[in-house]
Amino acid sequence: MPARATHRPAVLLTGGAGFLGRALRREPFVTEPGLGQHFTDPRVVDFMLREVGYTAAALRARGGRDVSLCDPSCGAGAFLVAALREVLAAGEDCAPAPSGADRAPDTLCGVDVDERALRLAATSLRALLRPAHPRRSPGRGRAGRVSLYLTEDAVADFLEGGVERLGRFDFVVGNPPYVGYNECVRRGLKTFRLLRARRVALADVFGWNLHSVPGRPKRYPPKPNLYAFFMALGFALLEEGGRFCYLVPRTLLTEPDYDVIRHQLAHAYTIDKLISFAGPLFVGRGSSSGRPLATSSLIVVCTRAPCPGGHRVECLHLPDAGLDVGAALARLRLQRARYRRRIPQRTLQEHPESWSFVTWSPALRSAYARYLAASEPMSVYSEHAAAEARFGARFTFDVGYILDPARVVRRAPARDAPAGRRLIPLADFKDFTNYARFRPRSFYPWSERAIALPKASQGYAVLERRYKILWEKSRRLKFYFTDRDILPSMSHCQLIASDHREELLFLFALLNAAVTRVFYRALFELEAEQHGMFVAVRRLKEFVRPPRVATPAQRTLKARIIRLAERALALEWAGPSFDRVRQDALFRRIDELFFDLYGFSGRQRAVIARGAVALR
Repeated sequence: MPARATHRPAVLLTGGAGFLGRALRREPFVTEPGLGQHFTDPRVVDFMLREVGYTAAALRARGGRDVSLCDPSCGAGAFLVAALREVLAAGEDCAPAPSGADRAPDTLCGVDVDERALRLAATSLRALLRPAHPRRSPGRGRAGRVSLYLTEDAVADFLEGGVERLGRFDFVVGNPPYVGYNECVRRGLKTFRLLRARRVALADVFGWNLHSVPGRPKRYPPKPNLYAFFMALGFALLEEGGRFCYLVPRTLLTEPDYDVIRHQLAHAYTIDKLISFAGPLFVGRGSSSGRPLATSSLIVVCTRAPCPGGHRVECLHLPDAGLDVGAALARLRLQRARYRRRIPQRTLQEHPESWSFVTWSPALRSAYARYLAASEPMSVYSEHAAAEARFGARFTFDVGYILDPARVVRRAPARDAPAGRRLIPLADFKDFTNYARFRPRSFYPWSERAIALPKASQGYAVLERRYKILWEKSRRLKFYFTDRDILPSMSHCQLIASDHREELLFLFALLNAAVTRVFYRALFELEAEQHGMFVAVRRLKEFVRPPRVATPAQRTLKARIIRLAERALALEWAGPSFDRVRQDALFRRIDELFFDLYGFSGRQRAVIARGAVALR
């Protein structure tokens, strides 16, 4: 870590006690944009400390030993204040560290980048200590000290100097900042400057590999959220056998890039609890609007120790019932058994690709297990060699193209336009009648100079393939089919293109089938998140699995699905006023045939069908 002048104690525990009520129960200022500050409701803080075992009763049982606690992103000190209350209630003696004192393990320690927040933390902590020590000067506590530290960038400081300068702790708790990778780069955070300068590697952040899981190398540069770096820091600050408790977004369970975090947690530590909330836990916390912040919530409780054989993780998921935070937590305490599932940690080790299933009902998990057993990876289509060997054709999964909005033309191209001035219809989903009838109103020059290729592009040849499946990248899970020339903008559209009409019709039917929609939403939809249900090529290739078709009976079912998909689309191609009720009936028959192909039981069909009805 840099010299103490850089990573120094903030103005510690100074100022009057008049700020106490505001500091503990309300935000005294609006958070600075981009810092990822989501201040934690005190009721959530108290709940988390109970879950991790930092209570007065537990501290008394320890006899003053092994009670040190650190919050590496402490903000206004909600966790530290609540922890200090427990320390004082346990009868332990805690006092603030004097400025310039030699470093020693603190009983309570907070680190943050925001000096205003640290001043509020200091005010709150001082107000709690004063009644307990009316005649005592700071720094002479019997059991330990309370210290607050101001830093430019906690992750970068500890990466450069090591965590030993601060010491290791028996408990690490907190609510780390949630800031996207690109925003961190834009703001010039020191950690990301170090990454760019190759002074720090994403594959070694406090011993964590935040790039790839062993055996699952990524072919693209992943962009983990800032909270992933703080999770690695939290465990680096933790003593062996210590307890960890963080409040993070539920994207940790669902986001494919966070397979690295899931792998690390499942293999290096004992996961005690995963507690997820469908409803918002941040209502007006750090904002002037008083509205819920668009972020989902997951409490992770771990022990820094190898996982014992046969260990089962306590998984709790509280659905959104429209309750406020206090009522939601009270319900979870009173009806814990109702929301509890115990999942072997071995299962989490075996499935780093996603942990969404920890929130699912047993019936949905059973159906998904059958889905996996009766299917094969999408690579049979997306890998060119495999596709050509089996189908005699390629199926190109592509992210679209970079287009210049200034070149968009709002008129139909002339039929006799010279080749150099040819226009191609733009993919605009408002121009589709339903799945297939396409009447374009926007056009773009057909020119390689005007159409730029993104890094993940498979080239201009995609546009020459005859048949295409297209979809929006946003939350809408609907797939379109066309044999028209069409140009997708990567800002909102991705596609699969091929010259093999029948197989592409089968894929079209699969992607729109109830089984695909239900499992895709179960894997990626997070109710409180602003983002998260993107329908991306990478997710389709990894998580959508076509049924295995090996027997004559299965080949017959597949042929029927293709014919029904053709008939459903033909209703649109026949004219603008088509029979949509009849088309819906054809798609329901397709759903039933896919149930047969996957071999779902009656109960499994029912749970998927119920989920599909809820999505309509």
